Amino acid sequence: MHPDLAAAITPDRQWRMSVDEYHRLQELDVLGEKDRVELIEGVVVAMSPQSPEHVVVVSKLFRWFSLALDDTQWVVRSQAPLTLARSEPEPDLVIVPTSAIAAAFPRHPSTAALVIEVSKSSLATDRAMAAVYAEAGVNEYWVVDVARRRVEIHREPLGDDYRVRVVAADGVIQPASVPGVQIDLETLWRALP
Repeated sequence: MHPDLAAAITPDRQWRMSVDEYHRLQELDVLGEKDRVELIEGVVVAMSPQSPEHVVVVSKLFRWFSLALDDTQWVVRSQAPLTLARSEPEPDLVIVPTSAIAAAFPRHPSTAALVIEVSKSSLATDRAMAAVYAEAGVNEYWVVDVARRRVEIHREPLGDDYRVRVVAADGVIQPASVPGVQIDLETLWRALP
């Protein structure tokens, strides 16, 4: 679509839908697993392609969290949906208490202890998602900025924002909401080309 046309199609002219309508499109196979889309604030949005750096970081973090956490208490999900009030994003990593998975079934969980997005080309969108995750009561939200080799940490949700924001580029970071996990950023960055 031509950029002028895309800019001219204002939000009031976009097709908005509820989470239930989005699920119905999936049930009818209008949207399938091959469609790389997610529902964000009532709008179906194409997901960014995954760069090699993105895949390396997601894989490394998934492994570290999986090895560090007791699987009877925590579930580590990768690129799996959270069903929120007006959105159904598919974050790169979600750490959810096992009890929240059981309570939500047959739906996806509606909140998480920790959500992590790994960002290379989607930094502005990933930063803006902090408001959506805070509103959903996600205790902690990390944006791993691959290009700048740093992690933006958002903690203590309050309304549609987080009270605490920290940026870490080196050393060891630990999620406040998920005890017993340490992420050595120098080791993470060395895994990148």
